[in-house]
Amino acid sequence: MFQSILVVRVHPGQGPDAMRIFRERGVLSECAEAIPSFIEGELRASVDDPDRICVLAKWRDVEGYYAWSTHPVRAAQLADIGHLVAETEMAEIFGPVFEG
Repeated sequence: MFQSILVVRVHPGQGPDAMRIFRERGVLSECAEAIPSFIEGELRASVDDPDRICVLAKWRDVEGYYAWSTHPVRAAQLADIGHLVAETEMAEIFGPVFEG
């Protein structure tokens, strides 16, 4: 299993609205419908800075993550909600945990 982390900063004071719009837009459910290797996702806000938002997602394989990054559904989502984002601080996928 793979874990992606997306951390964005929204425009000042927009954190709560951005979280609401993200949920109402159904971003994670659309991802699940579009990409079979998407397992689940979570939306979180920083406890220290409500304008800093993190999207955590689990994937069966890394190919699914990269397929999502170029998928037309994601492009449509960005067209709808991308104006809320002031800066992307991190967008990365991490591999499986190896235990000894």
